[in-house]
Amino acid sequence: MIYSLVFAAVALGPGIGASPLMATPPMVARDLSFGTCTNPRISFSSGAFVPENLVDFPHASVSDPETLFSFICSQLVNKCGLQETDPAVLACLKAAPPAEALGAKGIAADTFNAALGFTTDFATVDKSGPSTGSSAGSPGRSPRDDLARAPPPPKAAPPPVPSPVRPPPVPRKEGSHVHKPAPSPHHHHPASGPHSPALRDMDVDTKGPTPDKDQGSKPQDGGKGAAPPKGQDGGPRPPPSSSLPPPPLAHEPSPVPAPGLL
Repeated sequence: MIYSLVFAAVALGPGIGASPLMATPPMVARDLSFGTCTNPRISFSSGAFVPENLVDFPHASVSDPETLFSFICSQLVNKCGLQETDPAVLACLKAAPPAEALGAKGIAADTFNAALGFTTDFATVDKSGPSTGSSAGSPGRSPRDDLARAPPPPKAAPPPVPSPVRPPPVPRKEGSHVHKPAPSPHHHHPASGPHSPALRDMDVDTKGPTPDKDQGSKPQDGGKGAAPPKGQDGGPRPPPSSSLPPPPLAHEPSPVPAPGLL
C-alpha cells in the first residue's frame, strides 16, 4: 500500500500541492546595456520632460511624455546599435505605456527611469518648482534649468562713428592774385615815418626851422622893428584899397554951382 502511494505521487509529478501560477512581475533592469549610448534617463521640471543626455538623445523639452518616451526607445535601436529583442529595448517599450498614463508629472519620469535601471525622485516636483536630484547616475537636474541660469549673450558694440572727411586743398593757379592781410594799426611800417629809408635819402628837414644859437631870440633889425614896405618908385607903399574911400557912383550927377558964383 505504501509503495502504491509513493508511486502515485511520483507519477502525478510536483504539481500536487503546488501554488497556482503567478504572472511574471515587471522587469526592473539594473545592469542593462545601451549599446554605444549612455544614460537614457529623462528629467522633469516645470511641467516639461527633457533627456539628460542630449548628445545621444537630442530632443527638445516637451510636455507630452508619450512623444519623448517613444523617441528614447527608437533611438536605442536607430543610433545606439541595439536590436529590438535586446533587454534594454524591451524594458523601454514595456515601461512607456504605464508612464505615459501618469501624465505630465514627475512620477511619470520616475516610472520610466526605474524601468531602465535608474532611481529618481521627480515625483515631488510640481510644474513651477525646481527639479530634484536622483539616487543613481548623474543628478536629476534638467538642462532646461541650466539654460535658464545661463547669462544672456553680450550685446554687440555700437558701430564706430566715421570721422568727417575733409576735402582736398584746391591747387592755386600760376599768376593768381594772392591776398595779403591788411597791416595791423599797431604795426610800424618800415617804409613810413621820419626815419624811413626814403626820407633818409632826401635832404628834407623834418624837424622844422630852429632858432639861431648865436642870435637867440633877438630880432634881426637890431630892435628897431620891421621897415615899412616900399612901393615900385622907392616910396612908401600905398595902403591897401580896402582903406581908401569908395569912388563916386557913375550914375550920381556932379554938383552944379549956383549961378551967382560963376
